[in-house]
Amino acid sequence: MKAFHIVGICHTTYLKHQRRFLFPAINWHWTEEQRHIIREAIARGDVILGGDMRCDSPGYCAKYGTYSVMDLRANKMIDIQLIQSNEVGNSARMEKEGLIRSLDHLKKNGMSTIKRIVTDRHSGVQKFLKSKPEIDHRFDPWHMGKGVGKKIDALAKTRGCKEVGPWKKGVVNHMYWCGSSSSSGREIVAKWKSVANHVQDVHSHDNEDFPECLHLPLVGDQARHWLKPSTAACEKLTDIIKAPRLLKDMEKMSTDFQTSSIESYHSVILKFAPKSVAFSFIGMMCSSAIRHRFGITLSICKTL
Repeated sequence: MKAFHIVGICHTTYLKHQRRFLFPAINWHWTEEQRHIIREAIARGDVILGGDMRCDSPGYCAKYGTYSVMDLRANKMIDIQLIQSNEVGNSARMEKEGLIRSLDHLKKNGMSTIKRIVTDRHSGVQKFLKSKPEIDHRFDPWHMGKGVGKKIDALAKTRGCKEVGPWKKGVVNHMYWCGSSSSSGREIVAKWKSVANHVQDVHSHDNEDFPECLHLPLVGDQARHWLKPSTAACEKLTDIIKAPRLLKDMEKMSTDFQTSSIESYHSVILKFAPKSVAFSFIGMMCSSAIRHRFGITLSICKTL
């Protein structure tokens, strides 16, 4: 407007209007929408939530963290909490604090019973939810698969382990299948451990819960480049698959719900509030709430 000599309000006046009119309007609309979503969730019963944190900058130096909680049955955002890192000491503690504040807020608004919550494997969140035995805590398979995939990528770049790379997609897909086809945590673990034999062209397993692979014999183009037993690549991939902490967490992997919709929601926010731009506290909160309030987020989440 300045380049074309068009008269308009100055930047200071714009900020005043934003502070006095725009931000209060957004907060009011989001509060009304949130109350409606909470009432719907309570009336439906068996509340199943998903939670995840989005930081305002990459790395471990984030100033703000937006913790988003979604009603996974309705695919609607039910609460958004914005935490500043200096409130809790450092950015690593923001995710746990965001979950605590969300649960407290939902409880104050009448949601006294939560059947299940699906999150990533954040250690602080795990420790907090252990003190809540009434909530069934499950781990998101997308985050688990992403973590395993990153480790396989790193291993494939090391000397003598290049042949591990082509197995990444198959191993991650196998993790999803383990969750979707199992009825118990023990069965999930048994099926997951079997992939360590499968990559060596061994399809019978010494496990009563999953004695052999369910696929038909692989012939011709179906056969892969199998890993040779006792080689560095095979042994290191087996260590990734059978890592004690991973096996322990696999028992609690979610089999029917995941937080992919929340990830889509965060990717939408990234377009309007990029991590390369600094925002005020209220500006960051409104940037998160307004996308949900006007229906932009959910329509794009379903498309993705």
